[in-house]
Amino acid sequence: MAKRSIPEINAGSMADIAFLLLIFFLVTTTMDKDTGMLRQMSVKIDVPEDMQIDVRKRNLMKIRANAQNQIQVRSELTDIADIKEKVDYFYKANMFTDADGDFPEYLTVNKYTCDTSIVAIEKFLDANDDPAFVEFKEAERREWEKRLNVINTLKGPYREMHRSAAIQIELQTKTHYEILISIMNEVKSAINDIRDEKGKEIFGIPYRTMVQKRDLDGKGNLFKDEISLLEILVPERIVELKPADLQ
Repeated sequence: MAKRSIPEINAGSMADIAFLLLIFFLVTTTMDKDTGMLRQMSVKIDVPEDMQIDVRKRNLMKIRANAQNQIQVRSELTDIADIKEKVDYFYKANMFTDADGDFPEYLTVNKYTCDTSIVAIEKFLDANDDPAFVEFKEAERREWEKRLNVINTLKGPYREMHRSAAIQIELQTKTHYEILISIMNEVKSAINDIRDEKGKEIFGIPYRTMVQKRDLDGKGNLFKDEISLLEILVPERIVELKPADLQ
């Protein structure tokens, strides 16, 4: 009896099928990813003890989160959704006039103040060569030069939040990281909203729009001076304390 031949399986297309399956799983599979924030690291400048300034209670907004992820703003229990409104008032309470003694002081900055401050710093630098003092004073001089540019652009004096005013974020070691992200998002959003208002008032264009166009610019020079001015008028001063086991 003749042996029946077993037909061969055509494996020529198996590689194509395997490749298509691989593409399918790559496209349809979801992978968990960590949530995080893009942060610009602060530049540390050591301030000599005799040049440090005391922070008055009115100039500080403390935002605290405990191990149960409860949030306090200035010792008052607060929902995350309400942080933005509180930050907005913290900045605006005395922005135009001294109306609320419980919130940050605003000082009038004029050309005379800038010029005399810069001259005083230059005299100090000529008489001192201690690196600790020099670094701090040079940074201070750059800030006064920026203020002078603001005055020249606005063609007159302006009101500036006291240099000690800041938002302090304090967490416990067991506070969820997502809480920090949410707090930071609300604080930054409030600050950028105020910058948007100032941008439209002074230049006819929101701050965020300027930043977007600057980032798309190859050299990053577009709206550079305008952005710098708005960041002086509405400074982002956020102090994030090291997490601790707090009660």
